[in-house]
Amino acid sequence: GAFYTKAQGQPSSQNVDNVGYTYGFEASRSWTGSTSNANYTSTLATTNTVQPEAIRYPYFIQVATGAEAEADITNELELNNPFFFGMSQYFDVEPNNISWLKSNGQWNRKADYPSYYDWILSNVNGGVEGFVLSTTTYTDYDFVINTADETFRLPLLDGSEDLVSDRYEDLTLNASGSTYIASANGWAAISKVATAAGQYFGFSRNNCSVQTRAQASGNYLQQIFPLKRGDEYGVAYTVAGTLNYFRFIYAQGNGSLYYYVGETVQNANIVNLGRVEEKIVDIQTSKADTDFSNVTNEAKILMSGMGMPINRYTDLTLGSSGTTYTAPANGWFYIRKIGGAVGNWLNMGVNPHYISCTAPSSNAELTVIYPVRKGYDVTVSYQATGTTGLFRFVYAEGSRNEV
Repeated sequence: GAFYTKAQGQPSSQNVDNVGYTYGFEASRSWTGSTSNANYTSTLATTNTVQPEAIRYPYFIQVATGAEAEADITNELELNNPFFFGMSQYFDVEPNNISWLKSNGQWNRKADYPSYYDWILSNVNGGVEGFVLSTTTYTDYDFVINTADETFRLPLLDGSEDLVSDRYEDLTLNASGSTYIASANGWAAISKVATAAGQYFGFSRNNCSVQTRAQASGNYLQQIFPLKRGDEYGVAYTVAGTLNYFRFIYAQGNGSLYYYVGETVQNANIVNLGRVEEKIVDIQTSKADTDFSNVTNEAKILMSGMGMPINRYTDLTLGSSGTTYTAPANGWFYIRKIGGAVGNWLNMGVNPHYISCTAPSSNAELTVIYPVRKGYDVTVSYQATGTTGLFRFVYAEGSRNEV
């Protein structure tokens, strides 16, 4: 092993059996492999004191057995989403939709809304007005981002809170001196006709009041008065003519302010539809896949529906017998032709699979319908000498976007 006799001394005169030995220790001598030097392994320098740990690592060789490129899944059903980043809206009730985030002064984490955070950051870096860093001065109308802890704050106001909406509520004008309570943020508005000069109408709230006075009989006294939800306001007037309207007009800024922060699916059935489409593509792109055991009933219904014809087609010109035609989409080639004589024939298909028909009588109509995938070539051969009634390609339901 690692121990060996390094030197041997001479026996003493008193005792010939008393011989001294000097022993050495060399870790490399524990090597049991084959070397060119009997004293130490050639794989270790003589200055090494310990042989490196020897561990056997298992390994395997993987052999590619198929196509290594991943086919991108194409969804042909696409939502026309009318919303976009930065879009805001006041809601009277909380929307049951996580695509909208309430602006309540809270700081939101990038981890929860990464795309929205990146969108704000790109606008800040681009110097877009209304997008600022938290380390600078900002207002209630700004998108604010904190790059240190990767959070952002939505604007508390979007500028529409003081705009008039098209929603209003007609009120009953009671006697002068009556009071009302504002049901929302908005304006009390009135239009009334004076019957004499000097007649007036006025709104008041706390110590604030406005008043308009007629210059002559027949004048329209029209007035609008801003109010917040819950404000108590009063009316005072002597104008005695026709009342055109007395109403409360709602502001756009009623309710809570929300911002659109990204596309999210709210309905499990829509999620299933997405999975169905992926399964259809998987089956379509894998010619060897005939296992439908894991496909849901909804998927089977959708798949069968995709293969049904729609009322869209392209008329074609029939060439000479043996001409080949390429399918522009998933669907059917459809041909009708008069035989001309008994025994005249017509066939169509993809080699070696053809559909044929033969005229049983003179001038019998021969019809062939052949289903085909997009890009496949079909050959039409015939002996029929009569008129071609039609020759067209009929599209399948799943090929609507290619029509």
